[in-house]
Amino acid sequence: MKMKNSNRGAALVTVLVTTTFLTVLVTTLAYMSYMNYITKSMRQVSTDNFYTDEFALDDLTTELQQLSSGSPATSAIPDLVAAVSNAGDTAHWNGGKMASYIKLASQEANISVQAADGKSPDIVATSNTVTFKNVNIRSTTKKGGYVSNITSDITLAWPTVPKENFGVYDFSLITDAQMDIQKGNVTVGGCLYCRQPQDKDWAIRVRSGAVLSIIGPMALIHGKIQVDNGGILTIASKAYITGGIQIDEGGMMFNTSDTVEYAGVEPDSSRIKGKQPTLKYASDPAKRAEWVQAFDDLAGADGIGYSMVNEHLIIRNANGSIFDIYDRPGDLSSIAADDSFLFYNTQFNKESKPLKDGSKVKALVGLPTDTSNAINNSLVLSNQPMTIRGDCSNSTFICNNKTTLIFDIPGVPTFMQHMTEEGYEAAKNVLFVGHDYNINNNHPTYVSGYFDDYKTQAVVFADSGSMYGTEKIEYYKKSSSNDNIIPVGNLITPAAEANIAELLAIAGGGGVRPENSFVVYTNWHKDKKND
Repeated sequence: MKMKNSNRGAALVTVLVTTTFLTVLVTTLAYMSYMNYITKSMRQVSTDNFYTDEFALDDLTTELQQLSSGSPATSAIPDLVAAVSNAGDTAHWNGGKMASYIKLASQEANISVQAADGKSPDIVATSNTVTFKNVNIRSTTKKGGYVSNITSDITLAWPTVPKENFGVYDFSLITDAQMDIQKGNVTVGGCLYCRQPQDKDWAIRVRSGAVLSIIGPMALIHGKIQVDNGGILTIASKAYITGGIQIDEGGMMFNTSDTVEYAGVEPDSSRIKGKQPTLKYASDPAKRAEWVQAFDDLAGADGIGYSMVNEHLIIRNANGSIFDIYDRPGDLSSIAADDSFLFYNTQFNKESKPLKDGSKVKALVGLPTDTSNAINNSLVLSNQPMTIRGDCSNSTFICNNKTTLIFDIPGVPTFMQHMTEEGYEAAKNVLFVGHDYNINNNHPTYVSGYFDDYKTQAVVFADSGSMYGTEKIEYYKKSSSNDNIIPVGNLITPAAEANIAELLAIAGGGGVRPENSFVVYTNWHKDKKND
């Protein structure tokens, strides 16, 4: 008798196995998604907290500036000291009083202010500065309880006298490129000119987590300012902006200046703390358009920075022959006689003689694309894109590249303080020595007045270079060599000062009110790890 196979129940087992497998798979995927969500949330909270103490520091200094706004140093300094110290003790600040001025950041975290490392808190005042030393800000996020610390000395300073006219050395930065503040805290302590390139959407952009403080006497923004979500812009300068001020949700602008004028789109007032900027010629759009056009006409197609630096130098030797000086990489034989430009895209860095205070200043012609090291006490002429990652104290930058100037400051803040007049003059007299430059004896034309103070004699140096120095201001050519030696100051055109004067005239006149304070951070330190 033939037996039949029975498959009854097999389908049920298959369904159960499949269902179990799918349940395990779905549960695993759901768990992985949940853990990924938790991880991302924790990372976001941790990242937000990383900047909370920096936000609190800016919040504190902005409030301190507002306390002294509109008052000269003689009255503002005693008022500030009284506001943050206990009665009868003008040498020490009180942590609780300091913390009371941190108003915005305290909405996100619990903030405490105390002396750093157990040091005794103290106040140091001069006739035009007041410094609150060893200020340690500790923030604990209300969500997650993350803790971070930041420590800095905070100095508020007032100009000693009003100044109505500015020179090149009064500027920290003159640039035809965009300023892209990507990371960290950048403070511009001198005057500023920044132009939005014609094919770009903004002149200055402050990205999430970054801080830009413009505290010098004068800022001329030839274009639009963009502040991203999480970015912070602080203005204490007289500031003139030919474009708009766009502040995204989550971004913030602190303004302690009486004069911040713009000509573009109106910023969201709810995202501005302090004084509101004003629309230039609010009741006269035609006049406002003329104001913007005047900046455009002065800059032209090439830009302000371009017109301040000689791309074409001509000299005359003892017998009256005309010389063109080139600095070009590669083969020079194919250069046409009428194609005469000075390209300074090879880095040159040389120190001057000591100044009165014993320090030395440098001239840097052609800037490396990644300036990881500090550029202090320098006159910088550059036609290259740059990334700045270090301090720039007592330096003046003239940059005629038309792409982007990136600030990527992951650590200690960058303070861009301009040169002194003495330092600027010393840097201009540094001799720019070029190798394998071409001197073209056959150039057919010379435009009289192109370079107003050209020399009538070409002086020959000894091959040994024993006469190198910073006193002479003629053009030089080393004997038996194609090496040319030019004082760096001759790379700066006579039009440079005239352009600055015209910029200030268009903006509304130069000058700085002695009752406008600015902030300087020193001994700045941020803990790398949470407690």
